[in-house]
Amino acid sequence: MFAALLKPFRDPNWRSVLGAVIFGAMIAVTIHDSYLLWERYWQEPKESDMKIEVNETMPIPDITFCVPSVQATSHFSKAAKETDLKEIEKYLSRMKTKDDFLGKKWGEKLLYSAYTAVAALHTLEREAFGSFLAKQIKQFGNSPSKFFSEKRNNVKFWTSQLETRNVTFEELKKKVGSDIIDIMVRGEFQRLYHNKTEVTSDQIEAETTWISEKDFCFKAVLNETTGAPVTHQNAFLFLNYFQNEKNLPKEDQVKCASMNFHGDPYDISPYSEHGGSSRDGITESICPGLRYDVTVEVLDVYTMVENDEEGTKCQEIGDDDGEEEKTVFECHGICRAALIKDICNCTAMSTQHLLDAGEDDDLPLCGDYSQCDVDVQQFKSREGECADNCKRDCKQTRFQIISGQTARIVHPLSNGEKVKSNAMTTVFVSWASFEYMTVEQEKVYKSWSAFIGELGGILGLWLGLSILGIIQDSFTAAEQVTTKAVTRIGQGNKVAPTNP
Repeated sequence: MFAALLKPFRDPNWRSVLGAVIFGAMIAVTIHDSYLLWERYWQEPKESDMKIEVNETMPIPDITFCVPSVQATSHFSKAAKETDLKEIEKYLSRMKTKDDFLGKKWGEKLLYSAYTAVAALHTLEREAFGSFLAKQIKQFGNSPSKFFSEKRNNVKFWTSQLETRNVTFEELKKKVGSDIIDIMVRGEFQRLYHNKTEVTSDQIEAETTWISEKDFCFKAVLNETTGAPVTHQNAFLFLNYFQNEKNLPKEDQVKCASMNFHGDPYDISPYSEHGGSSRDGITESICPGLRYDVTVEVLDVYTMVENDEEGTKCQEIGDDDGEEEKTVFECHGICRAALIKDICNCTAMSTQHLLDAGEDDDLPLCGDYSQCDVDVQQFKSREGECADNCKRDCKQTRFQIISGQTARIVHPLSNGEKVKSNAMTTVFVSWASFEYMTVEQEKVYKSWSAFIGELGGILGLWLGLSILGIIQDSFTAAEQVTTKAVTRIGQGNKVAPTNP
C-alpha cells in the first residue's frame, strides 16, 4: 500500500500520480466521515416516526370534574355554617375508633366544619403564589381579624383531631369529599353502554381529588366493567350534579364547572409561576341549569425520548426501571412542601402524603400556622429553582373538546307549570373520531451495534477494494501458474528424444 503511494516519487508517471491522488482522497473522505459519525453519535441524535392510528375502540379518558366550592357547599343550611366547635366535638366524641370516624356518615354541621378546614389549608398551602406565600402565611397565622381567627381555630381543632385519631389529612379530605359527592351527585354518575336494542348503565364510584375555597374536584374510579373501552360514538358517560340555589346569591348560582380530560387533580395553571402549559383537554363552560353534550377526541399522541434538555425535558412515568417517578403535580407539591419547611420549619399538612416514608417525621405539622415566625421582608422564594427540576411525562396526549349546550333544564311545579332552574346540571360525554396521529421519537443509535453497522458502511469501500484486490491477485496468480505450466510443457516437448 505504502509502496504504491511512494511510487509517484520514485518513478513518476501519470498513472501512478493519478492512483496516489485517488488513494489519498479516499483516505481523507474516510477520516472525515468517521469523525462526523463519532460526533453525531455522542450528540445522541433522535428520529421521529409519524403514523395514523385507526382503532376499533378507545380507552376511557381520565376525567376530573371541578365544581365551584360555593355550589358544592350550597346544600348546607345556615345553622350548619354557624356551628360552635364545642358542638362539633360533641358529635365526634361518639366516634370512638378510626373506622367509625372514616366510615360513618357525618351530619351537615360536622361535614361543613371539616370541609372549610381542608379548603383553607389547600388554598393557603397549594394555591398561593410562592413569591407571596410568606406574607399570606403570616396573615393567616397572626391576623387578629375575626375572619382569620375563626379559620385558625377551625384548622387547629381538626389538626388536633387528626393527631389524636391517627388520621392523615389526605384521609380526611377523601372522607369529606365522599360525603359531599353523595349529597351533590346523588348516585347520578354513570357509565353508559349501547347495544342494538337498549342502553344500559352502571353507577361509577367517584373519588375526591381537590378541595379548596375555589373548587371542589372529583374523578371517576373505574373498574373492569365501568372502565371497558368505548366501542361506539354515542354517550358513554353521564353526570347529574345539584346545587341548592336558594342558599346562594345570584352571582354564585351561575358560576361554571370545568372538566379536565388529563385527569389532573385540579387545574394548577392559575396558581403556577413556573411558565405556561397547554390548556388542551379542558373545558370550562359547564354552567348550572343546562344540559351539555360534550364530545371529545384525541388529536395526537406524542412520545418523546427521556431527556434533560431545556424546553423538552421529560421522564417516562410508569416504565420498568424500578424507580417511582413523580408526576408534575406531585413534584410541584414536594417543592411547595420544601418552601413551607424553609419558611416555618414544619410540615404542610396538604403535602404530607407526597413525602417519602419517614421524611420530616421529626418536624411538627404546621396546623394553623400560629407558631410560624416568618420575616416577610427577608423572605426570598426558591421554589422556582425546585420546580425547574419537575419533568412532565414523555408521553403526551392532545385532546379536542367540543362542548355544546343543548337544552335549558326546567322543573315542573305542583300546579302544572314549569320553571327554569339552576338547581341541576346534566352532562353527557361522547367520543368522536377513533382515528388520531401518533408521533414517536426514538434514538438513532439504540446500541453499539447500530453505530458499528454505520461505521462499517463508511469503511465498506476499503473492504470492497480489499476483496477486489484479493480476487484480482487470485486471477493474476492463476494466470501466472498457467503460463508457467504451459511453458514447462512446451519446453519438455522440445527436448524429448526422437526415435529413428
